[in-house]
Amino acid sequence: MAWSGLAVVMIALLAGAWLARRTTRPLSKLAALVDGMAPDRLPVGFAGDFPDDEVGVLARGLDNLSGRVRAFIAREHAFTRDASHELRTPLAVVRSATEQLASEPGLSEAGRRQLAHVQHSARQLEQTVITLLTLAREEYVERDAMPLAVLPVLEQVVVEQAALLDGKPVEVRVDVPADVRLPVPGPVLHMLLANLVGNAFAHTRSGEVRIEVASGRLRIRNTALAGDPEAIMRPFTKGEGSAGFGLGLAIVQRLCDRFAIDLRIEGTEHATVASFSVQ
Repeated sequence: MAWSGLAVVMIALLAGAWLARRTTRPLSKLAALVDGMAPDRLPVGFAGDFPDDEVGVLARGLDNLSGRVRAFIAREHAFTRDASHELRTPLAVVRSATEQLASEPGLSEAGRRQLAHVQHSARQLEQTVITLLTLAREEYVERDAMPLAVLPVLEQVVVEQAALLDGKPVEVRVDVPADVRLPVPGPVLHMLLANLVGNAFAHTRSGEVRIEVASGRLRIRNTALAGDPEAIMRPFTKGEGSAGFGLGLAIVQRLCDRFAIDLRIEGTEHATVASFSVQ
């Protein structure tokens, strides 16, 4: 009698385990499918592979959500593609027109100064457009780029941002070895340096901007009154005398988060230092 009871219990346990596996198998399959989802790998039409029960209802809901996300991503890609064309075309026209106007021999000295400001603003706007589109079009940006030499890009950026120092008693010192590198794509390095150097130039009224490498970090130090680092990184936070919209450092922070760049903004009573690790 005891053996019969034990056999019944064993059969019941085995049957329960089999039923449990059979019941949970569709749920495990759905969980694995969801776990493998990514923005560029969103399955559609998978709900038909599941039974018409509670798991099937959940699968249909996730299938519908996946379709809506795919449609949203497609609309976003279309927008960034169209925005790239619509924004860059008029900026190219402005750049071409100012270059032609600069070659006019009868232009006054005051007119040339104003024209130089227009050209500088157009370049800044072009850089902002490229930055925003790069952030929006994540799939077109390399993540594992070869280490890129910093000094050539830095020298180009210093020349491009030099107009921000016009008329100010500011000395710029650059002490960056030629072999210093950063493993990010060229456009990302240019955006990063353009924003940091541009901020240093714009907010330094007099004194010195020093760009150097120390303790494995590239440091951009300017003699300007520092603000709260966390507040500075928030969108639309502008420093005194800023002519921009307060988006530069917030954009830089997003770039650094995406490419694992350990950006630090530190301040003292008389200086602000932006720095990040280099190789």
